[in-house]
Amino acid sequence: MVSSASQPAHLEEELDRARQTIQQQTTYMGHLQDEVYAARAFLEIRDTSTEKAIIDIVETINYDILQVASLLFDEVSPSLAARSSFHDDCALCATFKSNFGSFRFLGNPDPALNDAKDTLRLSIIQAAFVSVCHDYMQPWHVTSQGKAAGVAIEAFMKDLSASMLDEEEQAISGNWRALTHRHASRLMAPLGPAGQDAMLKDLHSFLLPVWHVFGLSAEAISASQDAARDACMFLIKEVLRFKREAAQRVVSSELQPFMPLRGTLADERVMQLYFTTPAAAARVNELVECCVGLGLRRTTRTSRGVEVTNLLRAQVVPSSFILFPLAD
Repeated sequence: MVSSASQPAHLEEELDRARQTIQQQTTYMGHLQDEVYAARAFLEIRDTSTEKAIIDIVETINYDILQVASLLFDEVSPSLAARSSFHDDCALCATFKSNFGSFRFLGNPDPALNDAKDTLRLSIIQAAFVSVCHDYMQPWHVTSQGKAAGVAIEAFMKDLSASMLDEEEQAISGNWRALTHRHASRLMAPLGPAGQDAMLKDLHSFLLPVWHVFGLSAEAISASQDAARDACMFLIKEVLRFKREAAQRVVSSELQPFMPLRGTLADERVMQLYFTTPAAAARVNELVECCVGLGLRRTTRTSRGVEVTNLLRAQVVPSSFILFPLAD
């Protein structure tokens, strides 16, 4: 632990910013886990063994992501050397600063700062891996909290009329709670050699600036290439396994708009997946009587047969439904 009394004011400010960065990354990881818990709680409502199996695979990959990040962290740690400052006119330094800010204390050789450096570096590597790898699991991925907050009504209606849900991500909140209501068609598309190379390149582009700024020499980066590639390829194989296994469980899934008849009852425990306001999302165990509005009908074909589920977006017509509690 670094004593604030023993550090200059500017260094303490940088350490505070580093702690804030770590907290942001930790919060991001926490949101991911919270969404998994929320999805699992929803799935307990009914028999959804297919979706539960998919979430099990996702959770396994999340664990693998953190393990691989830790492995790469350990692989390069012995080669780290103190840096005097950020390099001027250096593309890698500029990339790091644009993503995470400038932390001059990274070049401070004081051993008392080593723990702070290591904690910050591991946090950044883990967050980068989560972001990149989930992008390659589309459409089963996590987006930022800002995107996950929901879509404005006007934008939703515009996108609906323009795309008729060909691109359902425009209409459905992009978070784990919407995971079981996404198309599986793109999931089945194999991630071929070109896709694997692209994923490896993206992972590497995140790692290089981090390694560079934290003091890894060009020679050490070159020497670590094989270990880094092996670890990244392991993660890519896990993503491929997820895509393959999920595709085997869900043959196809389609979303179509439909107009629910006046008086249609819908379980809000399903509807709350699409609420975007905390007040609406907080209501549970209620039925909703719908006036004429807009909804989604999901048709899922699995190895067990065909399942049809009506999903209503109450926020599209926020003033035209009546709430009343479920009868005991």
